[in-house]
Amino acid sequence: MKKGIISYGEAFIDYIAKNEFNTSFDPFLGGTTVNVAVGVQKLGAKAYYICKLGSDETSDFVRKNLLIEGVNQSGCVISETKKVCEVYVHKSKEGDRYFHSYIDSTPHEQVYKHELQEALFEQAAIFYFGSGTLFHPISQETTKEAVRLAKKTSYACSV
Repeated sequence: MKKGIISYGEAFIDYIAKNEFNTSFDPFLGGTTVNVAVGVQKLGAKAYYICKLGSDETSDFVRKNLLIEGVNQSGCVISETKKVCEVYVHKSKEGDRYFHSYIDSTPHEQVYKHELQEALFEQAAIFYFGSGTLFHPISQETTKEAVRLAKKTSYACSV
């Protein structure tokens, strides 16, 4: 019986300001599709994640945190040159947060459709992807292929 969810998207590191002076930050695993995978795993269902990661410290941070959360990373693709997106979240004097800067050094490096693993799709019951996968031509083609694999293996798709 199929169980769990595949979540496909871009991993982020959210650097959240420690205070309203916005001079020091704590790193957190982020990105909608990462949050879905982690949330599903915390609820007790199996979560698989698909993204492209590099071999640098930021990618190591993502891998380590996904491992801590128990998210299956077998669908993640490694590139020597990929950089994980970084988002700096500042805080106002009132404590409200706002997204100050977004850094994506390698937006062209996406998971290619031929890098998807059909066997992974045969294990999960749900396929989830964020709308951000439709913005870049490579990730858009990969999303279409992933939906095709999801339909082929007969389970639910969700955006």
